[in-house]
Amino acid sequence: MLQRSLARIEMDRRASNAIERARMLRLQNERDALERHYCRLQEAIETARAERRSWEERTAAVSAFHTQESAAWAAFKARMAATLKGQSTMTSVTLAEIHDNEKTIEMTLKPQQALWASKVRDAKSEIHETKAILLDMEKKKRVLSAQLQQAQALYNELRAREDNARATHEVHALRLEMHHTQAPLF
Repeated sequence: MLQRSLARIEMDRRASNAIERARMLRLQNERDALERHYCRLQEAIETARAERRSWEERTAAVSAFHTQESAAWAAFKARMAATLKGQSTMTSVTLAEIHDNEKTIEMTLKPQQALWASKVRDAKSEIHETKAILLDMEKKKRVLSAQLQQAQALYNELRAREDNARATHEVHALRLEMHHTQAPLF
């Protein structure tokens, strides 16, 4: 009878240990999966940051090109205006020649001005696209950050569960050990 009781207690202890071990393994697997997910989220955030930096550099280059072209055009117009003002005191024939030259220059520069205006429009369009992409990337960053926080919270919860399971297992093992060390009174 005593042996049966001891055998049953031993079987109960082994079953409890197996259940606790299985639960601990499951919690460890969940923790490992969350850690892998956390790493993937970190990589996605780094990729988004790199893309954002790339777009910011491109926007800066487009803005610099626009500024440079505008300055060159303004300087050319100022030089032409100064040249034309200096020659305004010439005779009427020379003045007519100057007007003809101005028209020729104007006709020559009109296509370039249209081209520059087109480049400016394209640059503005790229800037707007870049801003839209940056806003989209910012949204993605916020979503990834929220997912990362959720994953961190779940990870912390699973760590707490694992610690709790280990503590429960240790308490159970201590109880069984105490039970085995106590001598029967009869």
